[in-house]
Amino acid sequence: MFTQKIKSVVEFWKENIFSPDAADILKMEEYNGAVMANRFRYIFLAIAAVPIFINANVSIMGGNIAGVFVNSVAFLVYLLFTLGHTFILARRWDRLNRVFGYMVIGVDYAIFTTILLLWWQIESPDNYSYHLKNQTMLYYLFPIIITVFQFRILYVVFSISLFMLLYGSFLAYGLHVGLETTTNWREYILGPGVILADVFTTKPAIFLCIAISIAYAIFRSIRMVRRIGIIETQKASLSRYFSPALVSEITNNPDIIMAGKRCNVTVLFCDIRGFTSMAEGMTPMELNDFLSDYRKRLTGAVFANGGMIDKYIGDAIMAVFGIPHPSPASGQDSRNAVAAAIDMLSCLEELNRERSIEGKTTIRVGIGIHTGEVFAGNIGSEGQIEYTVIGDVVNTASRIEGLCKEFSASMLISQDVFNETREMIKAEMLPPVSIRGKGKQITIYRIR
Repeated sequence: MFTQKIKSVVEFWKENIFSPDAADILKMEEYNGAVMANRFRYIFLAIAAVPIFINANVSIMGGNIAGVFVNSVAFLVYLLFTLGHTFILARRWDRLNRVFGYMVIGVDYAIFTTILLLWWQIESPDNYSYHLKNQTMLYYLFPIIITVFQFRILYVVFSISLFMLLYGSFLAYGLHVGLETTTNWREYILGPGVILADVFTTKPAIFLCIAISIAYAIFRSIRMVRRIGIIETQKASLSRYFSPALVSEITNNPDIIMAGKRCNVTVLFCDIRGFTSMAEGMTPMELNDFLSDYRKRLTGAVFANGGMIDKYIGDAIMAVFGIPHPSPASGQDSRNAVAAAIDMLSCLEELNRERSIEGKTTIRVGIGIHTGEVFAGNIGSEGQIEYTVIGDVVNTASRIEGLCKEFSASMLISQDVFNETREMIKAEMLPPVSIRGKGKQITIYRIR
């Protein structure tokens, strides 16, 4: 019942917390661990075969046929189960492999227990302390240690639980038959008596500490895989928005973007003119290649000037300057946005030169920039970040970009942006215009 409860908790944890990639990695490592554990059992069999063969010759000469029989049967049973496990692993029967994992642990304990009890009866049936002090008791470490290969904490729990049950039964039987005790270590090691403090605490404590260490090592490995999976997923999401330097900073300190906040930013919209008609003349592959190249060039200009990509909307690019960290100098985010826009137009000129050489039509864009207060925050989950800005500033920047076609302009900026960038640009004031969502007309400037 207790093991089943732990299993349900672990399965729920894996299914609901692990990303699909991390879960797949753990599943593969679990299988590889089972293969390694299976191979390790063959190594154990090969090593065990040597003393078994030597003892068999000695025992036969000495007439101890019972000992030879016990060792041989245990060896054959263990070999058969190991071969069966190999067959299951080769067929990639995952469910049966998990069940068989428990069965093999149970067989380990059954064989070692049988060997212990039979050798007790063969060598010293009237001295039960021989059974408790038999060095073969150390064999019980094997089914505990071998679980380290398999990335399943439940195997460790199952294994140490079986040991505690068996060892507790041995002690209970010893007390029942009147186990001879002593307080002298020499008599404990060489004589028939046992030190109760050692057999009741030290030995089981050693086994328990080993099991806890293995379980914790597996837990830490699983947690590490989960964290790596989350970080890689976050990096994949963040790389769409931020420069590589910011991606590293944010993954090391996710709180930078996890909490929503109001802040002053500068928003840039860039859209291709006549893209719909241009796209109709392209094959899907050509369209994909063009957009990938176009976005890569212009996104590089945004990142180079400290901006982030909020989203791609078809052929349009929405960039934001001032998040997650606002620039320390007043108006610097607007200056960065205008500098990025100028670099974007330069990148476009280079792209158009290449397209002209190839005999393709040139590309024209419109860029609109506005600055003001927005809400910025993550609207996604832990594994899938969707960082964005929301507010009237976004809508206004988009409307300003839409006016580029009306005024035959490549770049238009709002009055607020102009006020913060007038020293670095040459701009022409245009007549006040009305835009949707604004009760008053606004003043815009065309960058020459």
